[in-house]
Amino acid sequence: MERVAVVLINTGGPDNKKAILPYLFNYYKDPQNLPLPLGLRTLGAFFTALVQRFTTMRESYRRLAFQSPLLQNTKAQAISLERVLNSTKLKDIHYRCYASMIYWHPFSDEVMDEIKSYKADRIILLPMFPQKSFKTTYAMVKDWLVTASQEKLGIKTQVIDKFYDSQGFVEGLCAQMSSSIYRISDKARRANLPKPRMIFIGRYHQPRFKKIGDPYEAELNETAAAIVKALGGEHDYRVCYQPAPTFSSTIGPTIFDVLKEAADDQVPALIVPISYVVEDPVTLIHMDQLYAEFAEKIGVPLYERAPTVSNQPDFMSALASKIINEESLIDVDIYDDSLKRKIIWNSENE
Repeated sequence: MERVAVVLINTGGPDNKKAILPYLFNYYKDPQNLPLPLGLRTLGAFFTALVQRFTTMRESYRRLAFQSPLLQNTKAQAISLERVLNSTKLKDIHYRCYASMIYWHPFSDEVMDEIKSYKADRIILLPMFPQKSFKTTYAMVKDWLVTASQEKLGIKTQVIDKFYDSQGFVEGLCAQMSSSIYRISDKARRANLPKPRMIFIGRYHQPRFKKIGDPYEAELNETAAAIVKALGGEHDYRVCYQPAPTFSSTIGPTIFDVLKEAADDQVPALIVPISYVVEDPVTLIHMDQLYAEFAEKIGVPLYERAPTVSNQPDFMSALASKIINEESLIDVDIYDDSLKRKIIWNSENE
């Protein structure tokens, strides 16, 4: 029997108050997040982490009792996916799913120790980002490859680098949205307000990535269009981005821009996170609280946020299908060679 380790990769988050600073330092030391030479980047990462620790980031974690739920929610996805994989497999294969983080525990080397104990014959990397990007997908694959080389892992490795175009992902999101659509639509009807505007929000996207051909913006727009089509009928919608953190920038429009537009138009706003697959500090604090407070302040008549896709059954089945059918698996040795040259990829120190 072949043993296959499926690694769900995400960013991670602090698990206590003391972990906030080292987590932020690890985040900004990544050249995809702070594009400076190594020496300057180390100093810049420490300085930026210090600043971030005392800004909105600190308030976000304070409201979560200084503990990110991202790891536990990703582990829940891993458990659900493993169950689906082993109940629907087509060949004599046993799957085991792991959650691995790149900026806080469990780091990739910790997960590799577990995979060695499992005696895996093959590894499938699954960055938990529906749309691929230099900043997320490629950086996560790079982190795994560098660590695998250091650990002398030597196990055949494949990648699934996107799943926004999977029918199950779109259907899963639509299912998650249904109760929110009903709730805000009913409130709008009772208040004689227009039909709610769907505001699809993605992660902040630095202009420098767009300039070198990053596919993220196009794939985010395609995701929104696919959801609207799946819902049927006519829908008013916008696509926007999370505001960039301190000392960074993003392409627009931002969530603040589209909320101001909703206030001007006096239409209800339904926020739909389409590049976040589990609840994390951004969805639970920024979207549910900080953006909601901003919307109320500027006069948006109604505000609602749809849940993330999480481990919704259609979504889990879609991921399992990609893994089992193997058509979407990319050998890591030939993984987008042209794109590797556009990001800092090959040096262990970078």
